Amino acid sequence: MFVARLVDVPSSSPCNRSSPRRHLLELLRRWMNSADVEALLQEALRGALELIPQADAGSVLVRDQAGYRYAGLAGFEGVRFSLEQAMAGYGGSMEEALQAHARVYRMEQRSSGPQQLDTPMADLHWRLVVPIPFEGRVEALLNLDRSSSEPFSPEARELAEELGKNLEVALSSLRDRERLRQRLQREEALSRVLASLAGFTDAEALWASLPQLVADFMPVALASALRREGEALRVVSSLRSEPPVGYLLPRGKGISWQALQKRRVLFAPCSDPAAHRLEVPRPERYYAAFVPLFDPQGEPLGVLAFHNEHPFAADDEALLRALAQGVGNALSKLEAQSRELVRLGTLAQATRALGPARSAEEVYRRTVEEALRQTRAVSAILSRLNLGESSLEVVAAAGLGAERAVGLRFYHGQGVAWEVYRNRAPLFIPDISQIATAQFASGKRSAGAYLGVPLSDPEGQFIGVLSVDTAGGDPHRVGRLGPGDRYILEALAEVAGVAISRLSALEQSQRQAADYRSLVQMSAEIELMSHPHDIARRALETLLELTGFEAGGLFQLEVDQSGEGSLIPVVGVGQYPERYLSLYRTSPIRLGRGVLGKALLEGTLVIPDYQTWPHAPSEYRSSGIRSVMAVRLTQGDRSVGVLALGTFTQPRMVSQEHLALLVSVARRLERALERAVHLEEITRTREAALRALGLGLELRDLETKGHTDRVVALSVALGERLGFADLEGLRLGAYLHDLGKLAVPDEVLQKNSPLSTGEWRVMKTHPEIGYEMLRELSFLPEVALNVVRYHHERSDGSGYPLGLRGEEIPLEARIFAVVDIYDALSHARPYKPAWPLHAVRRELESQAGKTLDAEVVRAFIDLLAQPA
Repeated sequence: MFVARLVDVPSSSPCNRSSPRRHLLELLRRWMNSADVEALLQEALRGALELIPQADAGSVLVRDQAGYRYAGLAGFEGVRFSLEQAMAGYGGSMEEALQAHARVYRMEQRSSGPQQLDTPMADLHWRLVVPIPFEGRVEALLNLDRSSSEPFSPEARELAEELGKNLEVALSSLRDRERLRQRLQREEALSRVLASLAGFTDAEALWASLPQLVADFMPVALASALRREGEALRVVSSLRSEPPVGYLLPRGKGISWQALQKRRVLFAPCSDPAAHRLEVPRPERYYAAFVPLFDPQGEPLGVLAFHNEHPFAADDEALLRALAQGVGNALSKLEAQSRELVRLGTLAQATRALGPARSAEEVYRRTVEEALRQTRAVSAILSRLNLGESSLEVVAAAGLGAERAVGLRFYHGQGVAWEVYRNRAPLFIPDISQIATAQFASGKRSAGAYLGVPLSDPEGQFIGVLSVDTAGGDPHRVGRLGPGDRYILEALAEVAGVAISRLSALEQSQRQAADYRSLVQMSAEIELMSHPHDIARRALETLLELTGFEAGGLFQLEVDQSGEGSLIPVVGVGQYPERYLSLYRTSPIRLGRGVLGKALLEGTLVIPDYQTWPHAPSEYRSSGIRSVMAVRLTQGDRSVGVLALGTFTQPRMVSQEHLALLVSVARRLERALERAVHLEEITRTREAALRALGLGLELRDLETKGHTDRVVALSVALGERLGFADLEGLRLGAYLHDLGKLAVPDEVLQKNSPLSTGEWRVMKTHPEIGYEMLRELSFLPEVALNVVRYHHERSDGSGYPLGLRGEEIPLEARIFAVVDIYDALSHARPYKPAWPLHAVRRELESQAGKTLDAEVVRAFIDLLAQPA
């Protein structure tokens, strides 16, 4: 047995060793190509024995999780050492080791000690130890042993120290390559997962697949998807039986909720007491990641939670954020589609059910009946707001306990319906029995889910609350309320709000026929207006007519360079005193100053007589203002202006009805402002979606790149040249013309040889399939549908699917047919080369009056002849 005894050998001045140094550089070049750490260290041992011929044997130790182990030996059996043992054998400080400071030992034959080595070599006398540092720790130790009684030379020691520094460089390079390779692998996996999201057509299917998508992205032991349902997170899918699907995680419990609240990815060991581990076996072995999911508007959708046996890498957070964004966008899109489909169906059913109602009371009754019929609830309630007494009164109920519910009044703060009123937003509670403020018509607290939505009129004025619940029902038979029920209830509330508003307006018109005619005329006119100033001017004219006020104005909040905001008149209607409006420039109205400034703070302000109002600025009081009512305009959480009416000759009584009219117009203006801001974004989003669909079909059909964009642009240009009226419909039809090919099998669609009779019969079905897929979409005009259905019809009757002739074919389809054929001939496809332009023109001219419309072909040839 041998153990090292430390003997410091002093260094001497470097001598001329150009050959060893060239050898060292050659070794470094070899090491830089090593496949992994093991190979690097083994190659380093061999190279060290070549470089320092004074060494007769050697070994190399590498650090792992349990300590240090031999990675390469020259004459030794493998032995494992702890860090303390390895450093004791080194004999120097950690600081020296991290500086690659080499030390020399005299080997003595002993039978015990921390550095025992089983070896057949019995005559080792000296050891040269070369520490290899990496990122603040000793990653490996290279030992060179000498059997001669003479110690290693100073030159050998200097070479060894340079060897250690070069190994540090090689090891760092290798680690960097490994990290880069691992990151690239994860990024490639992420790209595949994100690409797969486009293949989902149903939000529920995507939720169910999320744990497996996570497993495809990175190795995980457990994974689950938790969907936000009101004040709880529900496990909707899992890789294993734990956590169980359906498990509810209440608000604030576990790190999943922390991730949602902090809006970022959180990592934690599963042994963390804050981690809600469910049934994770041996939590001390696992590390968890919690990835919050949000829609593009920042609304929380849920959390992805998964566990791994190894800590997550430092750069995993950025990849997980990208995953979360992609999943959130996909879920938002799918749920929006699902919501719209449910909404359209509910609107149709609700309109049929509520349309025949002749009174508000009948609308209430029919609404709760429909809510009970279309959802999975056991009871439905409609509560109407009574502002005078600050109460919500149950005016209609259906289902369990309905007879006891009607007539109940819940005053401000009593019951969860007031939360719906306060937030003006849907409220879902997984278990209503856990809410202390909940009120039960039966008087008995029962477990069950609650879902309430605000009931508003078309102007956004709150009417009441429509709610459904499963409290008191058989838990084994009652279905769970889900997102679909919310969509149904919101659509039903929308129709009910319209119906109630219609009936209320009818009753008011019977009492005030003249006022009603004025309001109807105003509403009809401003519905056709898009600019907020036009809407404000027309609405103010009607308000002056109905209220008897003398002047009205729209005042816009503008912020100057100093950051201060002031109100500027942008629309003025009626009779103002001379130079009155110019006062706003010489005496700016700022937040909290005057009627308008205080309206910005308080929302609504009525001043019966401005001359006696203590807060009136003197310069405005001297202008003769008497009665004023003003309403703040907001955009989200931001105040944008004030809408106001006033008199100058005498005070005027301000009725609640008049104030309600002003508030109603203000809400309409706010929506007009929102519409102006979002209209461009909506148009751009729809354009992008249709283009993406066209490009997707283009790729699947092996179309040449750019086919979709080219036929859209050419169709619109040709339509303009022919004076075609509905260019928008033509453009939409061009985007969607081959939608029906989604139903054509790949082996037919992508076949690069002639189709058989059966295959050609299948191919000919795609125009009708595309038409059937699109015909129920109300926003698509008939022109677009005609392009999809008839673009393969030919003037001589040889086309499909109906074999139409001449002018039986709609003009829009004849226009697109010319463009489609031109693009197909002039660009290469997998089964043919591109035709020269002159050959394409000759072919089009030869088909003019035969298969193609002659006038359309002439117009297209002229269009091509125009300079670009």
